[in-house]
Amino acid sequence: MITCDRCGKLLPPGSSKYLIIIQATADFDGFFGIEDFKYSSDLQLEKLIQDLKNEPEDKTMKDVFEKKALILCPSCKRAFMENPLKQVEKDTQPNGRFLH
Repeated sequence: MITCDRCGKLLPPGSSKYLIIIQATADFDGFFGIEDFKYSSDLQLEKLIQDLKNEPEDKTMKDVFEKKALILCPSCKRAFMENPLKQVEKDTQPNGRFLH
């Protein structure tokens, strides 16, 4: 039996439910810090490869891309869509980047 990932309500077959997909992708703003120019591009690439070898693969991937799927009941879907980030003031929208 499927349950709502937010409130735990049972969602029997044929009942209304919503699949919410959340995707986070690294966003490069085009800014390079002074440290980025400390080494030649070959040395930078070599350093990056060494740094990545020291990190677990799943952590490295999650730093670049992560996706999560949730099943919500109708009331939890409404609450989520009205305020997905649980903001105190609804007027505050970070960077105005909401996709409609």
